[in-house]
Amino acid sequence: MKIIRLKDVSVEERKGYSIKRLFTEFLSCNPENVGFYETTVPKGSVCKHHYHEKLDEIIIFLTKAKMRVEKEIYNFESGDIVILKPLDKHEFIAEDNEVKIIAVKLPNITNDKVEC
Repeated sequence: MKIIRLKDVSVEERKGYSIKRLFTEFLSCNPENVGFYETTVPKGSVCKHHYHEKLDEIIIFLTKAKMRVEKEIYNFESGDIVILKPLDKHEFIAEDNEVKIIAVKLPNITNDKVEC
C-alpha cells in the first residue's frame, strides 16, 4: 500500500496553470483495460473488509474518510490517494459522514473481490 496526501504534493507552476504530480510510479501489472468506479458508503455504514486477488486498485477520496488496511485505521481528506496491491485487505468506514471515493481498477476484473 502507498498513501499520497494531496496537501503534501508539491505544486509545479507552468505558463498560466499549475500541476501536482500525484502518482508517477509503476504498478504491479500491465493492464489490458481499466475500470473507474464511484463508491458511496452512507453515514453509519461500512464497505466491509475485502481484498482483490489480481488487480491493483487506486482509491481517490472525494470526501473525508476512514479506511482500514490490514489492521491499521487511516484518516483521509478529500483529494488523498491510496494505491492498493493485490491481496491488501481493506474497508471503508463512514462513521461521521457519507464517504465517496473513485476506485480505479487495473485491470478491470469485475469478479475479483473476496470478502474477509
